[in-house]
Amino acid sequence: MSGARQPDKVTRKEALKLLGGGLAAAALGVGFCADGVGSATTLGVEFTAEKLAAEAAEALSGIKTGVFPYPLADPDSPNLVGGFRAFANGVNHKPFYFAAWTDFYKQQAGALYDWYEQDILKAAKTLDVHLFLSLEVRSKQPEYSFRDLWRGAPTAAGIDPDEYVMNVAQHLKSWTDRTGHVVPVRMLHEFNYPPLSNGWGGPEYMPRFWRRWATILRGGDVDSKLRAMGQPALRTTKSVARNDNLLFVWNILVGATAETNWSDYWPGAQWVDMCGADMYPSPDDANRKVQFAMLNRFDDFARNHSKPLCFPEFNWAAHKEIDRPGPTRELLDWIVRHARRVRFTAQFETT
Repeated sequence: MSGARQPDKVTRKEALKLLGGGLAAAALGVGFCADGVGSATTLGVEFTAEKLAAEAAEALSGIKTGVFPYPLADPDSPNLVGGFRAFANGVNHKPFYFAAWTDFYKQQAGALYDWYEQDILKAAKTLDVHLFLSLEVRSKQPEYSFRDLWRGAPTAAGIDPDEYVMNVAQHLKSWTDRTGHVVPVRMLHEFNYPPLSNGWGGPEYMPRFWRRWATILRGGDVDSKLRAMGQPALRTTKSVARNDNLLFVWNILVGATAETNWSDYWPGAQWVDMCGADMYPSPDDANRKVQFAMLNRFDDFARNHSKPLCFPEFNWAAHKEIDRPGPTRELLDWIVRHARRVRFTAQFETT
């Protein structure tokens, strides 16, 4: 990477572009910069193949990029499609993945709905891109009572969790059959950050849910598989054919105050395809040091379980008022050094 002096201030958008398009530009051997002119030395980084070892550039080419688009990014097209295109135009790079969440208040029966009440698969089809899906399931009351959810209490959508997940499975099967795409699916994300999720029921319930929902999403003779696992019978009459075009992402938050007892939540290697790390590099130097130490330990954990890595969420510390480019560059540097381990990144856009 370039040793050029970094500026004291750049805009958040310019800094985000370091990762939004930098990976692709580096892999392609094309100079990349925020304003589209020359190289990126104005941001303290040069994304050119000449500045990277040939093997590093080759490895970077295998890392797919994605974005959770901000639907109001384009006032003339205030929707997910418009947000995706605005981001792509802003970084001069079309992400491989359209990243979306399922709205846990929707039953997901007639269509697969995002938080913004928009049809996820329709948006992916319009954009002509692949899908990265975060599956969100929550209990109706109280919001994080996963013990009750395990016993068949209704979800926030008002239906049994088995039926909710089965509805999603049917949409994914239709999508993968139609497109031939492989869809990464993230469930029970950031389980190590209790203020957000209370561990999705903790080690007692989260691994059970993971194995159950992965079995439903994979399809086939789900009920027999659940019984063979010693789990309760399937609580829906719906079914879905076998789907081998899904990759399950087991995902932590890399945070200075997040827990690190990951093995307590591990569902088993056969149930996980990738280990994911949500990474929001802190502007605080001490906190960021803790974050990268945690990331290194998590990479060791994933390696010990023979799993590759991905970054299902990253952003500029999630605060638009922060204008330091250093944290973002550190994350990119880490990805470059570990390029052969990383499969994809997905940028979480909120503005």
